[in-house]
Amino acid sequence: MDDDAIKPVLEGERARIEDIPVAPSLPAFLEGRFRDHAKETALCFFEDGDRMTYSKLAVRSRALAQSLHRLGVGHGSRVAVMTGNRIEFPVTWCALALLGAVIVPVNARYTPRELAYVCTDSNAERLVIDDALVPALAGWEDRPAAFSDDAVVHIAERLEDGRRAPVRGGIDWDRLVADGDADWRPDWSVDGADLMNIQYTSGTTGFPKGVMLTQRYWLILSHVAFHMFRHKPKRVLVAQPYFYMDPQWLTLTAFYDGGTAYAARRASASRFVGWCRDHGVDRCLMPEVVTKQPARADDRDNAIDTVWTFNWRGPNRAATEARFGITARECFGMTEIGLALYTPSEATHRAGSQSCGVPVAFREATIRDDAGRPVPAGQVGELWVRGDAVARAYWNKPEANAETFVDGWFRTGDLFAQDAAGWFTIIGRKKDMIRRSSENIAAREVEAVIAELDLVQEAAVLPVPD
Repeated sequence: MDDDAIKPVLEGERARIEDIPVAPSLPAFLEGRFRDHAKETALCFFEDGDRMTYSKLAVRSRALAQSLHRLGVGHGSRVAVMTGNRIEFPVTWCALALLGAVIVPVNARYTPRELAYVCTDSNAERLVIDDALVPALAGWEDRPAAFSDDAVVHIAERLEDGRRAPVRGGIDWDRLVADGDADWRPDWSVDGADLMNIQYTSGTTGFPKGVMLTQRYWLILSHVAFHMFRHKPKRVLVAQPYFYMDPQWLTLTAFYDGGTAYAARRASASRFVGWCRDHGVDRCLMPEVVTKQPARADDRDNAIDTVWTFNWRGPNRAATEARFGITARECFGMTEIGLALYTPSEATHRAGSQSCGVPVAFREATIRDDAGRPVPAGQVGELWVRGDAVARAYWNKPEANAETFVDGWFRTGDLFAQDAAGWFTIIGRKKDMIRRSSENIAAREVEAVIAELDLVQEAAVLPVPD
């Protein structure tokens, strides 16, 4: 297809996706999956040998929700969760969603100082922590009572033989699940407008900012992710840390039609395709570094249909599609806005370009100059995005909010250009412009050229004062 032929297709697809009902809340979404797909596998943490059906996930998340409620966690309560990729994270996420509580995911690599910042800045009332990460908690001096050893919920370490070690202290997560009522429901209502996450994002300077994400944010994101391509996923790979946003929406996307989220302990470029092959994965978010791995005779021996790609070089997508026998489509998104732009399955004529595509359902995009005025086609400016259930704001950051959230639009800080057909292409970051001999040079453009070299896996270009 060319741009003229595909335009009515895209308009019709967008309208169709926006017409499909979205669940009113995460409890409604989850309870529907628990009921309709009870015997299907919801979660498979294959390296740990942990599998969980939707029925078992229902039992554990409801039981944990009730036990947490007995500890004082209720509607709107904020709970920090610090753990690696293990099945307890999505179970805890679901339990907090059922309560209408707020999860504050904590980077498992955080130091005591960073852990203290996130817990106190977010006004977290409880902490759930992996016992393997307790040194970060122990190094937090002058902890408030809510984070004392006795008040913290501990997830037991897994021993090499698969058994769990006794928890080091505090409240045992496993005991909370065992003591809870598998049929419990809260006696209050939970709404899609309720806050679900305070999701901390890395900042270029200082401590990260907490992005306020509602339940509807996750419902819209997983809804769009499931419907955006012709192929509808059933077996989704999760190979990124759960404390980031990606594994959370990938898991919900797998849940959308009773599919399975296959989760690895940690990212691995060399094992990524093997995981997909071993578990029949049909959809994944594939980092470009995976394509740098040596070619194998069985590269096309996989069940992958479509992969989401972000910030790939255009020529590499075509080569990767041929190598693995898959469809690779470029997208653009951020924690604050979820998925914003995508290249549709049908847009084969654009698959090898640098374009990020067109707005997904429920999102609008425009390119503005420094004064906030729309720029003509072909001119570079900042990408602004708005739509249903973008981030509410940054928690406790009024100055950042005033600068970034403007009249319903979110200013991404990314430089884009839009061509005459309406397709968006990223140029670079506003703050990553290098000034040389009175000329503005986007660091990303130079990085893209360096990344073309076979021996280069990733590239970063920084300015040096001269």
